[in-house]
Amino acid sequence: MGGQARAGSPPQSGAENELETLCDDFERYNSSLGNYSSLFWLSDRVLERLRLKPFGAFGVLITGLVAGLPPLVVAFGVAASAGQWNSALIWRWVVVSLWIGVTLMLPRLFHGAMIVEHFAMVRALTKATDLRRLAAWNRRWGTTRKGLVFGAAYALVSLVAVGLFAGPRSLVSVPAGSIAMLAIVFAQMGEITYGSLLWVGDQVVCSELDYRVYWPSPLDSPWVRPALRGQAQNEFERGVIVTGHIIAVAVLLSLKSPLLLPATIALISTGYAAVLASIAAGRMCLHRIAARAKEARLVELRTRIDVFGERPTELNEAQFGELIRLFRLYDIIDRSPTSLRARDSVARLLTSLAVPSATFVITVVAQEYFGRWAGKFLP
Repeated sequence: MGGQARAGSPPQSGAENELETLCDDFERYNSSLGNYSSLFWLSDRVLERLRLKPFGAFGVLITGLVAGLPPLVVAFGVAASAGQWNSALIWRWVVVSLWIGVTLMLPRLFHGAMIVEHFAMVRALTKATDLRRLAAWNRRWGTTRKGLVFGAAYALVSLVAVGLFAGPRSLVSVPAGSIAMLAIVFAQMGEITYGSLLWVGDQVVCSELDYRVYWPSPLDSPWVRPALRGQAQNEFERGVIVTGHIIAVAVLLSLKSPLLLPATIALISTGYAAVLASIAAGRMCLHRIAARAKEARLVELRTRIDVFGERPTELNEAQFGELIRLFRLYDIIDRSPTSLRARDSVARLLTSLAVPSATFVITVVAQEYFGRWAGKFLP
């Protein structure tokens, strides 16, 4: 039963039981990647039918298959409707579909392994009302439908911008199937950007809530390091997915295509900006939590110091010793940091973007040579 304490553990109050139940519900809802991506939502439905765990080995493989197959089917269907089979670059479509599948397998692979770290911060909340507020915000904005609408709008705007930048003739010169697949890549990128914006908003809400903190130095609280690892994992996943979609566009369009540069600029400007915004939001959230907790403790100490009045020379030895102790404690807390070290943020930035970007450069160079080889054997 929910209110019964476990053997060997101290009995929990009703408020603690309520908070733990809310944490479990919050974790269960937000563990579903399908709330933020239409392809993950589709794979979740398939996995439910097959009764497979989403973070298991077969669940990860099914996710890759379900994510990669629809873009390929759409490209073939559009090409058949337009009668452009002769100009269809089939190998590019196959590689792009496989790459999209692999890219979306990574969050499944890593998200399950880091599930405790992802929700360490939520489990440090002290009030059920705060958790209800956070859960309501997530359920209102973190839906597949809103992400899909944002992604579709992003794809439309991106295609129009790319067409205007490269020229209408350049857009028409690309096979219809490739344009359809490019639109799908843009739509997925839009959903990723929406997810990053949700994370930023989520951190703004989190920064206003109350947490269990280590009073001498809030940033040394036990939950901070696991939360930072969870955030770093999220940022790395976003960086990999963003880079994966940029690679998909580079493979889909040849290096000589006039659409490649504007399409890549569109993805980089929004995708990497979203990753940078998520890093800054996480850093600012922890700063506000630490600064608020620190100031609350300092206010309490100032109140206790003021009790001794403005004439410390008139205090007896015991009172003077207590005053000195309070001043020392005040100084210790006042010198505690409220922001992460700059090198930690730089390391997170490099981990999130530098490694995926290096992969992008290598892949762009290699794909052109593979394209020349495959062109000799495939139509």
